[in-house]
Amino acid sequence: MEETSSAPSYEKKKAIRRDNIGLGVSLEILGIVIGVFYLATIIGPIVGLILFGFGYSIVRQRRYVCMNCGNELQSESRLCPICRATYDG
Repeated sequence: MEETSSAPSYEKKKAIRRDNIGLGVSLEILGIVIGVFYLATIIGPIVGLILFGFGYSIVRQRRYVCMNCGNELQSESRLCPICRATYDG
């Protein structure tokens, strides 16, 4: 008798955005405001660009969840530790 695995196999993990989008957008807006209002100084645009970059990187972060049980996974993981679902990509 052959044993069949009860764990499902998926092509890829479900990628969703992190829950801190508000912080990223706020930093982007603050960076633009500081950059524009202090355009006459040399430090204003530099600080504005740095804040905008931090905000952009926060907004672009993703997290991966198992499509079977909803457990959060690392981006490089191929096996869910909770339900043992496997991922090929």
